[in-house]
Amino acid sequence: MGLIRVKVRELAAERGWTLKEVAERSGVVYNSVKHYARCPAMSKVDFTALQKLARTFAFYIFLKLIPISLHPPLLLYL
Repeated sequence: MGLIRVKVRELAAERGWTLKEVAERSGVVYNSVKHYARCPAMSKVDFTALQKLARTFAFYIFLKLIPISLHPPLLLYL
């Protein structure tokens, strides 16, 4: 299974936003934003929340599905 790393803290810092501001701008619950900012990598995430965060930071999400047996786990960055 691949792992996902959401670089919320880094992206917010680049824009001078707090995590609370990210939550307000994106419509994602503050506790979720805080969790994504603290976790080094996750195997499960709320895709809708990821879409909202990506839109807030003006990013697009592209997923490439690769059979696990062919490649080691991936670390995806947003």
